[in-house]
Amino acid sequence: MVLYLFGLRTSELKTLEVLDDNWIEVTTSKELLGKNEVRRKIPVTAFARRYLKYIDFETAKHTIPKTITSAIARIFPKDKVKPHHPHELRYTFITRCKECGVNPELVMLWDGHEEDKDVKSSKVDRGYTDYSEEYQLQQAQLVDYKI
Repeated sequence: MVLYLFGLRTSELKTLEVLDDNWIEVTTSKELLGKNEVRRKIPVTAFARRYLKYIDFETAKHTIPKTITSAIARIFPKDKVKPHHPHELRYTFITRCKECGVNPELVMLWDGHEEDKDVKSSKVDRGYTDYSEEYQLQQAQLVDYKI
């Protein structure tokens, strides 16, 4: 659920910290490969808020990524091309944010991407833009859909 609701990579779970009722924070795992570690804050979306009471963040934090991978393989049948994998939950988070009209630069900020071919913005623009927490929380309220 945490991967799906917040767009995390399985390797980021161990760095998960719940800051308050509105934010979680993780270390971007791509940065763990010898680069500077980057902490990123992800807001609790309107959709995620409905499921928070069912989530044990401490258990999620200590879940072994291979356990998640094997659970997905057991739950979802293998399609003809390739097996399903946990990263698809991340794709779903990013897609739903975009479908719900969230500012594309914020989606990139929340998911820890530097570049997105669909976002018409330069790295310089993003470097000079510092979105307020209030604005980010407003945008997070747009992410509300039915499954």
